Amino acid sequence: SDVAFNSAGEMFVVDGDDGINHRLLKLSADRKLLWAVGDEGSGPGQFCVPHSVDVDRFGQVWVADRRNRRLQVFCGQTGRYIGEWRLRKEVYGVRFSKDYSHILVLQEKVGIMLVLEPPKKPGFLGNRQVIDTLHIP
Repeated sequence: SDVAFNSAGEMFVVDGDDGINHRLLKLSADRKLLWAVGDEGSGPGQFCVPHSVDVDRFGQVWVADRRNRRLQVFCGQTGRYIGEWRLRKEVYGVRFSKDYSHILVLQEKVGIMLVLEPPKKPGFLGNRQVIDTLHIP
């Protein structure tokens, strides 16, 4: 499970460790549930152990969908599914650099951190571009 915040102080929670809930929640700054998406599966908007979450410069919500080996992206306002980037190994973490110029993706079991180029505009992911691969001993 993980938590991320947008610039308005709204909270995004992935709730899926141990394979229990498989969902992404959005809560208001005063902790009221605004929406929830997801259930168990491998289709768009479904999860198999959502493990990490972060918010990009456009307010889009990125989820590390660990066992489905992908990053899924959702509209931060509505929870609408935008798209996904598939990866070769399980994804344990997703974080944006402070200036949002890079996406850091942790693939813990294989000791790799991918550095990816983020999308240039909201609502369109484009092709996944790997800038660098860091090997973590």
